[in-house]
Amino acid sequence: MTTANSTRIDAQLVAEVADFLYLEARLLDTRELDAWLELYADDATYAVPIEAQSDPVHRVSIMFEDKRRLTERVLRLNSGFAYSQEPASRTAHLIGNVRVVGEADGLLDVTAVMVLTEARRGRQNVYSGEVVYRLRRVDGGYLIVAKEIRLVNSDLPLGNLTFLL
Repeated sequence: MTTANSTRIDAQLVAEVADFLYLEARLLDTRELDAWLELYADDATYAVPIEAQSDPVHRVSIMFEDKRRLTERVLRLNSGFAYSQEPASRTAHLIGNVRVVGEADGLLDVTAVMVLTEARRGRQNVYSGEVVYRLRRVDGGYLIVAKEIRLVNSDLPLGNLTFLL
């Protein structure tokens, strides 16, 4: 049973988390990739599995990167030498159904739904799915410790996924 006070606190927490996820999406859409990278903890992982899985290290993934690899990707995308992104993809992220599903030891487990539209070279692609986050509370804000993007069509041909989802 929830009290009015705990419901208000939960709603406030969900609103804070949703605002953080909206910021992440906005930074991606405006290609502010250095600022986007600052949202990630040093021990962060970023995964796009072929299917929801508990072990992305030992199972095939579309992407599985740590903070070092994310940093390299951002450097390449910002360098002008990412030929697979010439011209750069234009994106619009829609984030919704944000839920805080667990909290322990300063970490929040969060789920959200994402619809991403990409326009590039006269084509439009739409990617959608559930995004599972683990967030760490730091200094009145959050850092992303883990992000797993579970695309609904991950088992179909996806084309050029050289931009950041």
